Amino acid sequence: MQRTGIVNYHVHKPERQAFQLDAGGIVGNLISPELFPTQVNLTDMRTSGRPLRFAPDCVEFLNAPSAIRDFSGDQWKRTCEHELAQLLTAKINVREVVIFDHTLRVDDPKATRKPARNVHSDYSADGARQRLEDLLGAERAAE
Repeated sequence: MQRTGIVNYHVHKPERQAFQLDAGGIVGNLISPELFPTQVNLTDMRTSGRPLRFAPDCVEFLNAPSAIRDFSGDQWKRTCEHELAQLLTAKINVREVVIFDHTLRVDDPKATRKPARNVHSDYSADGARQRLEDLLGAERAAE
């Protein structure tokens, strides 16, 4: 039986479409642009018999065991950042890793940040450059 899922696409409009997070200064208050729910077919590639082709698109899945055993509270963040920096340095030989925005999404009606169910990209090229400048300052971001 074919498994399906629902994703939400933005309805194209002349004005800018964006989600307003924590709208009105209220944590967790989300105002959404108009969305078009679309049913898509899902495939578990582990059992499909077809090869994954992530390399051309720069996506890779790795098995990276962690020392973290408890994600309650904030104690896990430092270990997570260290482990992720080590992994990225070893795998893609980066010079520096800057980790920001620890967003844990939980599929729970009481959660502050629920799973992202909308087709989206967190940053445009211009938005990514601006975010880098905001985090590091213009001079360091230009390096």
